[in-house]
Amino acid sequence: MNTFFPLMRQYPNYQVSFYGQVKDITTGEILRQRKSGHGYLYVQLFHNEVRKTVAVHRLVCSFIQNPQSKPQVDHIDQDRTNNNILNLRWVTRQQNSLNRRTRTDNSSGITGVVFCKRTNKWRANISIDRKLKTVGYYKTIEEATVARRNAEKQHYGEYMNNN
Repeated sequence: MNTFFPLMRQYPNYQVSFYGQVKDITTGEILRQRKSGHGYLYVQLFHNEVRKTVAVHRLVCSFIQNPQSKPQVDHIDQDRTNNNILNLRWVTRQQNSLNRRTRTDNSSGITGVVFCKRTNKWRANISIDRKLKTVGYYKTIEEATVARRNAEKQHYGEYMNNN
């Protein structure tokens, strides 16, 4: 069963569930969600006859404690449409950048692993404090991937890319 909870004071006529559904309590209807050009889901909310477009993940995240006042919301599984409360967490901009999708121009398909023609080996890289560091050179892509993942665990901790 999907339980709904009241939203912030600025939207007293709406409720949101931990699964990301938003309900208008005056009509009882679940609001239609639209996808933005960036892939996030949004809803239109009204208060005092003023319409506002609001990201659903921000509404759901209003129930997650944020004692350090981190400004951004991270989708842990990188699926911008998965607004389940268990898939969201408050992060800094830097922490959010650690858990991003692999770039479309990445030829190896693995973040931080590239083939180095000069050495004829796979190089594993990691960015630490905005500086690119080489983890090492490896004969196989699998070895380079393992080295990169180990470096991510060591330097990024819980914010490492999980894909």
